[in-house]
This record gives sequence, structure tokens and C-alpha cells, in this order.
Amino acid sequence: MKAKFLLLITSLLLAHGSLKAQLIADISFGYDQTVFDGSPNSPYDTVSDIWGKLKDSSGTLLTGSNSVAGIGYFTATPSSFSADTTIFENFVFLATRSVQVSNGILNLNVTVTNVDVTAANGKQAYLAFFKGITDVTNYANAVELGLVSALTWNNFSGAGAPSPPTLLNYTFGKTTIGAGVLIGSEEDDSRFASGEGFNYLTETAVPEPATYALLFGSLALLYVLRRR
Repeated sequence: MKAKFLLLITSLLLAHGSLKAQLIADISFGYDQTVFDGSPNSPYDTVSDIWGKLKDSSGTLLTGSNSVAGIGYFTATPSSFSADTTIFENFVFLATRSVQVSNGILNLNVTVTNVDVTAANGKQAYLAFFKGITDVTNYANAVELGLVSALTWNNFSGAGAPSPPTLLNYTFGKTTIGAGVLIGSEEDDSRFASGEGFNYLTETAVPEPATYALLFGSLALLYVLRRR
């Protein structure tokens, strides 16, 4: 009887420890909204536009019908970065959002509440954005992609109950990310003051090996058919 009681107490303590260990955060990400601050002398009033736009490699705004963005972390950080979609095999998305455009203005600024960041605790935050897909789970089918991680961004962290969720904010566009642009490119919007106003462009995705195999297989079949 005593052994069963001790087992029950141990189980309760473990369960309590498990619940206590869960870390929760509210994650905000998107363009830096300080572009609207200080009216009537804000940058927006001067330029009538925002910074922090996401574009494809041709400079065309990404839209909700052809793109998606997400914030997350690598379980195993790549030794180097390229537009090879296979790097996202080791990437966990914590929050995602389609890239909407209203009246020619990008609308990517979202807060996702009560996100479990237990496994992400202490990990570096990355923003990925894709053209050609509208769901990050289809990253392998993206035709273009970008990846950034600003030095000013905090690593993921969270709070355990009963504390309120940790507020995490990952914005871009006001100041340069520079070397933190890992895939794609950064565009300095010269309409804004010096040192502020930056947009981000994707680059063409490198097809997965299976895609190359399918392409070469199709070409080989076409060659054989033509010889006949």
C-alpha cells in the first residue's frame, strides 16, 4: 500500500513538473509599424507607404494568393545557406501568415497567441517567406524563397504557468538586417531617410534532387522516343 502511495505521489510530481516545464509565448512578426508613428511627421506621411515589404526576385510584391511567411527555428542549423528548399527539413514553424496586400500596401503584421515554445527555448529566430505556395508545409514546392534573422531579434523564450505568456516581437523594415539576410536580398528604399526603410526579396529556389531526377528522366524518355 505504501509503495502504491509513493508511486502515486511520484506520478503527480512528474505530471506537475511536466506542466510547469511548458513554456508559452505570444509571437508577433511582420513589418515594423513605427513607420506610422509621430504623425504628421511620420515616415508614412512623407512617403505614403510602408517599409518592410516582401517581394519576389523581380521586385513584385508577394500576395496572399501566391505566398506565405512564417517564423520558426532550426533543430539543426545548416552549415551554409542557399535557396535549397531541403534546408527546411530541419525547420520548425511556430507561427505563419499569408502575405496580404491591400490598396498596394503589404499587410504582414500578426500576433499568434499561446504558442508552445518549450522546444524552441533559447533557439535563434528566423523568418522564412515563400512564393508559389500558400502553406509552409508545402515548402518543397516553393518557386522562390527568402530567409532572414536580425541580430536585434531575441532568441525564443517563454513563461510557464501561472505567469502570462512572454511577448516576442520580430519585426523588420525600419533598419537594415544586413548579414542577417541569409537567402534572398535586401532592398534599401531610398524614399525613406538614410539608414531606414528596407524591403526583402526572394530568390529562385533550387529544385530538390527528386525534381532533377524527374526532369532528367523525362528528357531521357523524350530522347528515346525521338530516336524511334
